[in-house]
Amino acid sequence: ESVDYGPQSTDVSEGRLPDGEDAITPFAGSVSPGAPNHIVPASGPVLNEVLARNRHSGVSPWGDTPDWVELHNPTGEPVDLAGWTLARGTGGTDRWTFPVGATLPAGGFLQIWCDAAEPASVRVEPAWNTGFSLDGESDDIGLRDARGQLIDAVVFGFQVTDLSIGRTSGGWQLLERPTPAAPNAAPAVSGPSSALRINEWMAEPLTGDDWFELYNQDLRPVDLAGLFLTDDPSVAGRTKMQVAPLSYVGGREWVRWRADGKPGQGRDHARFQLDGRGETLRLYARDQTLIDSVEFGGQIAGVSEGRLPDGA
Repeated sequence: ESVDYGPQSTDVSEGRLPDGEDAITPFAGSVSPGAPNHIVPASGPVLNEVLARNRHSGVSPWGDTPDWVELHNPTGEPVDLAGWTLARGTGGTDRWTFPVGATLPAGGFLQIWCDAAEPASVRVEPAWNTGFSLDGESDDIGLRDARGQLIDAVVFGFQVTDLSIGRTSGGWQLLERPTPAAPNAAPAVSGPSSALRINEWMAEPLTGDDWFELYNQDLRPVDLAGLFLTDDPSVAGRTKMQVAPLSYVGGREWVRWRADGKPGQGRDHARFQLDGRGETLRLYARDQTLIDSVEFGGQIAGVSEGRLPDGA
């Protein structure tokens, strides 16, 4: 048995829910060493929806299409948010504090823009901005109260352009459409993992790291979480790297991993490098059946190889 994980959020553990099952879940406020994994039912504001790749799905009051985060207050009482914080990145390197007078009504929803190109909000305004943007390939967001206690968190990998992730009855999932400041839509209908192809690879870059990409031949998004990627053809090597939770590829779209052997740098970093003298790349399903593989020989510096047309 093995498990791969990316950068971790402060005071948030990750684990399987239910115990022993495949799904990996972050536990904000319910760390449970030596005890059953569980999630504490929401008793106040929670992170409810995140859009980390906004291109054409909602325009900010200042005319851009930035990322955004939504909070929801499921209780019957309004909540004073003054002094609460939203933070992203390992250790909360980007942090925004709710100004004095900020409140979330009972049963209410609150959309907060995440635009690094605009100043962070410092007073109560019709539209709020954190002053930082989200990473649509690998990120985490934490919500803390005015005492600094972690209330909620979400950790995600590759996101689909113009589709959000959000809370559903089955936990966080990709949604069929964004619904800022409103109840969440139903989960998106996913395509099969058999539609995925190892599509292009660069094993001898002139500068930077090795990389490889997957292509989704289906028109629907595909859930990548729990799939395995490896450059080791042995039986033991099949599970060398497992794709992080809440990772997706859009219909007829691509995702790229940096093959630098540094998974701690992000969920878009592979735990292996490519061999420019030639080797194999393989993609396995959650049950370790083979989905796709490529074999390549010695590579030319600065020249990638791949399928043409895409997915062929």
